Amino acid sequence: MHIELSKDLPEGVGAVVVGVTAGGPVPEGVDAAYLGAVGFEGKPDQVATVPGVDGGPVTVVVGLGADVDADADALRRASAVASRAARRHEVVATRLFEAVEAPKRRTVAGAVAEGVRLGTYRFGRYKGGDDPVRTATTGRKLDLQSDARFRFERGIDTAFLID
Repeated sequence: MHIELSKDLPEGVGAVVVGVTAGGPVPEGVDAAYLGAVGFEGKPDQVATVPGVDGGPVTVVVGLGADVDADADALRRASAVASRAARRHEVVATRLFEAVEAPKRRTVAGAVAEGVRLGTYRFGRYKGGDDPVRTATTGRKLDLQSDARFRFERGIDTAFLID
């Protein structure tokens, strides 16, 4: 598995992860009527997969709960849940950083990285083969300073210790 921090959507992305709070606005490009039809309410651990448009990537919508300003624990958990749901895609991008205000993004960067790794973890030491998922964490509004990049990379290192 490969995790990277990028401002741009990577090539070959199969799924894009977005977070939605209960009763909160639906991100641009996601059909609110479709989410309602499949019973998605934005509750924690709730996931809905919205088909891509014109061959584009699917959107994995993950619930963040009622908290308008999600914290690191909520985003770690949401990241893990969404990563499990998007496991069949080789390249997955997440926009979960957009669920918090810009000043708090650096505090949740490591939690999002940990959640990605924990959500895609699979014990395969005796089964052979590596996990084929390559995840790129990205976001159009992502503007992380060097401190946030350090926290993101530390989150990756922490999550890889579970192997």
